[in-house]
Amino acid sequence: MTSGVVLSILLLEWSAQETGKINISDRTYNLVKDDIECTYKGEIEVKNGLKLKTY
Repeated sequence: MTSGVVLSILLLEWSAQETGKINISDRTYNLVKDDIECTYKGEIEVKNGLKLKTY
């Protein structure tokens, strides 16, 4: 991924988060799912039409 795509993802995740909660991508979810309870929130569209699953 280019730095522009990564920045777009970070900004979209930040803008979509609820007070007192954090948003994580599916990559992060796969790392923490056995230790932390997560709720699937859906997909957000990022740069170049890519879709990112968020938890």
